[in-house]
Amino acid sequence: MKNLVNVLVPVIVIGLSGFFLNTLNAQPGNPETDGTAKATIAAPLSIESIEEMEFGIIVANSGGDVKLNLDGTREVASGDVEFIDGISGTVQAAKFEVKGHPNATVDVDFDNSTTLTHTNGSDVMTLKDITSSHSTIDMSGTPGNTVEFQMGGTLEIGSGQQAGDYQGTFEVKVSYQ
Repeated sequence: MKNLVNVLVPVIVIGLSGFFLNTLNAQPGNPETDGTAKATIAAPLSIESIEEMEFGIIVANSGGDVKLNLDGTREVASGDVEFIDGISGTVQAAKFEVKGHPNATVDVDFDNSTTLTHTNGSDVMTLKDITSSHSTIDMSGTPGNTVEFQMGGTLEIGSGQQAGDYQGTFEVKVSYQ
């Protein structure tokens, strides 16, 4: 009996260990799980000009620079130019409206200068040192994901600048960071 026990115990242990190993390694069927894919499409970024940059009516005299501030006020920056009281015309900083994706950050990029040309095409002035109230815009917490910003600059008026209306354009771009 002693020999039978010595033989039987190792056989049972070997048999049971094989059973447990097969049970641990056994995989019923073909296990699987699902993966998840997500994407968020950003709201299209847009910019719209709300108000034009307007320096009003200026007397050139011997020339100089007129600065248009971001708050829409103007001042003589240098030289001999003046404003006529009572007939200033419209004076305002340019205003733009940006719409974009909530919580995004938007870069504002623009020309630093441009040329304004007389309506007859024969005379020009330079708009320089264009500034903006924003170089980046944080869209978080903005109603309707809309932000407005202003732009101003300095107009160089030459001595004997021809009287009349002048106009020019400058490019303003916005892009997501």
